[in-house]
Amino acid sequence: MRLTLNQTLYGTAQAPQSLKKITTGPLSFMWEGGNIRYVRFHGVEVLRAISFLVRDTKWGTYAPQLNGLKIKRYAKKVSISYQAVCSGEEGSFEYQAKIEGTANGKLLFSATGSSAKDFPTNRVGFVVLHPLEGVVGKQVMLEHTDSQKSKLKMPQQISADQPAFNLRAIAHSPVPGLKVSVEMNGDAYEMEDQRNWSDASFKTYVRPLSKPRPFVIPAQEILEQLISVNIAGEVETATSSKKKDDLTVTGSRGKFPELSLGLDPEDAKTTQFNAAILLELGISHFVVRYDTRTHHAEEMRDIASCLANFDAHAHFEVIVLGLNPENELSEFKAALQFHNIKPASIVVSPQRDLKTRPSGHLPEGEASSVDIAQIARIQFPTTQIGGGTFALFTEFNRNPPSGEGIDFVTHATCAIVHAADDISVMETLTALDDIAKSVRKLARRKSYRISPSAIAMRHNPYGASTAANPHRQRLTLALMDPRQSGLFAAAWAVGYLAAMVRNKVDMVGLAHGVGDFGVIEANGALRPIFHVLRGAACGVGKRALAISHGSGLAAFGYQDVSHQILWVANLTAQPQTVSLKKQTKFSELSAKTFTKAANNAAFMDTVTAKAKSITLSAYAVTRFVL
Repeated sequence: MRLTLNQTLYGTAQAPQSLKKITTGPLSFMWEGGNIRYVRFHGVEVLRAISFLVRDTKWGTYAPQLNGLKIKRYAKKVSISYQAVCSGEEGSFEYQAKIEGTANGKLLFSATGSSAKDFPTNRVGFVVLHPLEGVVGKQVMLEHTDSQKSKLKMPQQISADQPAFNLRAIAHSPVPGLKVSVEMNGDAYEMEDQRNWSDASFKTYVRPLSKPRPFVIPAQEILEQLISVNIAGEVETATSSKKKDDLTVTGSRGKFPELSLGLDPEDAKTTQFNAAILLELGISHFVVRYDTRTHHAEEMRDIASCLANFDAHAHFEVIVLGLNPENELSEFKAALQFHNIKPASIVVSPQRDLKTRPSGHLPEGEASSVDIAQIARIQFPTTQIGGGTFALFTEFNRNPPSGEGIDFVTHATCAIVHAADDISVMETLTALDDIAKSVRKLARRKSYRISPSAIAMRHNPYGASTAANPHRQRLTLALMDPRQSGLFAAAWAVGYLAAMVRNKVDMVGLAHGVGDFGVIEANGALRPIFHVLRGAACGVGKRALAISHGSGLAAFGYQDVSHQILWVANLTAQPQTVSLKKQTKFSELSAKTFTKAANNAAFMDTVTAKAKSITLSAYAVTRFVL
């Protein structure tokens, strides 16, 4: 069956969300399905987004069905109004919204809603996002619900807990000469550092987390909220010259990191069946998830049988109850010895670290992370012992390992915690540098590894389970994200690896062999991300390169014996031009070559052309040989 363009790009026939630019004078924003993004004044981004969100009791976000949409433009004003219905298994909530923007820098967004029946939810209300640029490390002015005012220096190291509470207004200066104030009415707001979840923003949201959740909005109860934005001042004229878009190697960044593949016992037989093609990846590390609560002799037998097909190091992520870790690890140790498996490393995580919990909180009767690491060290004296979490950086940040008795630290990431649209997912790449810097400060001098991660969510720390996605949609908190099958994930992986190289991370896991996180389809076809990881594996241990490039692109590279190998990705749906100093050999992974690449593991090894300037189509990936 011939794939559509959307399927090659995104792994789904579902079209991407469209953005519509709304402008009145120097004020502009992007309209997207009931909410607004990228509020700009004289071209300067002052807010990342203002959204009215309705979420279920698992933190999933309802997709509003809009009715009666009216967009009216006047000489110095724009007005948008609509009605929306959010429906799902847990109920239905309806609201009316109105947005008004004026050329003098004023923006209003109001919403009034109710439910015919009691409506259970974790959140209903406005969310305001401040971008990182012009905010991180800067001072903002806060007004609280008791009318008291305070100053806050926005954190550079990612804040594990909310930096501000009981908010009614926030004012900041994104650039010299410009002041932006946001007033929030309808309830007490508080702020969180969304870099915890790799979102590129600070989020101010309604209903404090200190209040019970889930909660119920009673039938017929009216909810009213209003966000008022006032932008004042003038933007100073930039004097710097335009940044060059040339692709240039500017230096060295140490060694290229090791790569790993995730392996769950449930996928061991399928991984073994596909061993021949997975060996083509050249990745020599497997990270095996083993849950002592549910996995036993049968699962270890499957793992051992699978690993026997690969000349690879086995690293185990072991989940225990945490009540008596010495006993809880005994069966695991015996199973390893029975199958003659010698792990290269072991990380033991109590089940509490799979769920979000308050900072510094140790449940009564449970062993501490230090005690667990010491027990693991005693039971496995010749094996590297790690610490951290198999959940997200958020959980690592709130309860980091002490560093005592461990050789390395680890955590995972997920790109669809709060939003699942294409632009938001790509924006998560910009938060990875801050995540890595925060980890380095929390775990000084320890080796740093990324546990198997992808766009999708491997494990949900915030609900009973990950979201089901039978229709291959763009969903938050989902185990299966369709973009894993498309060029989108390949481009995203280039951006992810580029960040890991910049921050000298020691080992990175960006896929499993098979399954929802896999590099191959169920029918054996190669996903585009296969080629990116195969190319990166060729660089392991070699000198990593520092690369300068234009916006909308990502790149990693390494010094081969006689050449420099660069992998460059277009992170957007729009064509991006790459210019080089001289004619350069390249091969391209794009919508045009998708089918050929799906059937040839060595597809990107062959140089197909030479050029000094090439244009990358949507989410295309190019390998250059310099």
